[in-house]
Parts: sequence; C-alpha cells; structure tokens
Amino acid sequence: MHLGVITLNDSAELTYCNGYFLRLTGWARSEVIGRNWFERFVPGGDLDRRRVFASRLKNVPNSWRHENEIVCRSKRYARIRWNNSALRDAAGTVVGVMSIGEDITENRWLEHEMFKAIARERRQWAAKLHDGLGQLLFGGGLLTQGVETEALAAGMPIARELAQLASILRTALETCLQVAHEISPLIDMNGGIVHALREFTKMPDNFVPHVTLTVVEAAPLHINVVSLDHIYRVAQEACVNALKHASASSIKIHWDVQPLFVTLTVEDNGVGLAHEVVNPEHLGLKLMRYRAQMIGASLAISDGEPLGTRITLRCPHRSALELAALTPDKSTSFSPGVF
Repeated sequence: MHLGVITLNDSAELTYCNGYFLRLTGWARSEVIGRNWFERFVPGGDLDRRRVFASRLKNVPNSWRHENEIVCRSKRYARIRWNNSALRDAAGTVVGVMSIGEDITENRWLEHEMFKAIARERRQWAAKLHDGLGQLLFGGGLLTQGVETEALAAGMPIARELAQLASILRTALETCLQVAHEISPLIDMNGGIVHALREFTKMPDNFVPHVTLTVVEAAPLHINVVSLDHIYRVAQEACVNALKHASASSIKIHWDVQPLFVTLTVEDNGVGLAHEVVNPEHLGLKLMRYRAQMIGASLAISDGEPLGTRITLRCPHRSALELAALTPDKSTSFSPGVF
C-alpha cells in the first residue's frame, strides 16, 4: 500500500515507521527512530502543533483525522492526510499515537493550480465587465443624458423617455460593477483584501447586525491573491452563518498581519455554540475548513466573549509563499516530499 505508517510515544518521538514513509521522506530508519517528530518533520517546529499534540494526549479521542505538511530530507514539503488512533497501555492510559498517512501532495498541488486558473479567469471576466461592458454602459448613459438635455431644450415629448432610459443605463452600470466586484473582489491588487473587507462591511447605519472591521498591519503582507481569495470567502461565509443562524446584532471582523502569521477573526454576539445548532457536516463549515486546508491555515470555532461565536483563521506566510515547494517530483513513482 502507498501509505505511510508511524507511531509516536507521549514525548512525540518516532518509535516506528514503515518503508514507504522512509521512501517518501528520503530519510534512513536510523536517522528518524527516536527523533522528536516536530524537530525532524514539522516546518519550523510549529509550537502550535506541539501544544495541540500535548493537549490531545490529555483528552484524546479514540481516533481522529487531520492533514499537514512535513519536511522531507531534500527540504521539499509533502502534504499528508493522517488517520490517527490513540495507543493505550493495559490501564487505558494514552501512551502514544499510531498514524496512517496518505501522500496528497500532488492532489493539493493540482487543486492549487486549478484555483489559480479559476481566479485568473474570474479576474479576466471581472475586468471585461468593469472595463468593457461597464465603460459602454457609462458612455451610453452620458450620450442619453446629452440627447435628453437637447430634447428638453427643444420641447420634444421624447425627453421623458430619454430620462427613463438614462436611469435604466445608470442602474445597469451599477449592477455591472457590483457583479464584477462579486466575481473577483480582489481584482485591484495583490493585498487588496483590506479594501475588499472594508467594502464588504459597508452597511447602512440602521442595518442589523452591525458589522465592523478593525485592521492591524504590523508587517508586510506576503500572501498570493489565490490564498487571499480563500481568506476573503471564509470571512463572507462566517458572516453569512452569523446572519442565518446566530440571531446576532453585532459582527466584528478583525484582520491582523504579523511577521509570521495572518489572522482573520470573525466574532458575533449571537446565541453562541451552546444554543446554536453547529452541524460539523454543514456545507458552510466544510467549505471554510477546506479553504483553510488549501492554504495551509488553521481554522478554529469557539465561544465568543461573553456571548456568541468566534471563528479564527490563522495562515502562516510561509505556506502561502512556498506552495511551489509542494510541486510533485515527476521523476519518482511517489510524491516526495492535526501534528
């Protein structure tokens, strides 16, 4: 089977791995057995995943699934989908984890390329609507207004119909520009997500729920437009969920750019997880989790303070910048390369 099998003890040290895992990563058995998993295989050691591993051992389910990138000996990254089971001693105490991993590097790379192509086509269509059809409608509106002015001056009865036509053209232009923005809200520039979020949160003063946006930019933004589009769609979906299910009167969106991570937080003051029906199979939640996985981000859903629900998406700059490192190696029969 083309599956990697590993076991870790409660100190996250590798105690077993099969031959396929060694071929996948390029390491020799003597170089990995007894080594700490995070120090050898996880990019940067990832302190967050260490904490997740430690907390899971304290209150671990019998089985769970996750996916993450690991570093191969060649310094390439492999994306692995893991199926995990707790290892227990005779007293039932968790003493480690057994994981069976499927290499999905090529699948994720192909999906990323597909999304790049889709995003490129969407930007092209948005540009055609905005700069093509939009400009024609704008010119037609100006011409109609000019003819209307002349008709009014000449006392011609057609002036009324021309005024109606000018109004229709203005409405068509507004609709055209709105559709162009919805097709590709980040069309303006790489990093235009702040502008897109500001446009998204513009609501009438009497609109309920009240939507606000706060922005912290403590570092330059180094995330490509495809990943930014995923992040923007997560913000949209989180707000839609708050509108549909939470009975919230306030939604707060927080965008925080730090040197290593970008964090998007959407928090509402609705009924909260204790009362809201949060179905893990709900399409909106599955799409948000899928988008997070596509860009190597983590997605957390928790209780808000003091009420409501908080959705937090945390995306490392490295994952967005180094997706090219996930390009599968076509020279071998396998693709080289939550813990």
